[in-house]
Amino acid sequence: MKLETMMMLKETMEIIRDLNHKPGKDEKKRLSEMIDRLGEMEESCETKKKEWKKERKMKRKGSTDEIGY
Repeated sequence: MKLETMMMLKETMEIIRDLNHKPGKDEKKRLSEMIDRLGEMEESCETKKKEWKKERKMKRKGSTDEIGY
């Protein structure tokens, strides 16, 4: 996990912890921004994961072709 992601998660958790009182406009805005950014990161991670799996599969397939299977 990247440092930036960990810091955002920490800040998000701090906001949630502090929500024992009625959240202010700024707190709601900060939390929404963090959630949106984490969502974007999650999407990019999923894309990279799919690309990695596809690349890995192609490498395995290519290596068997080289061996002569």
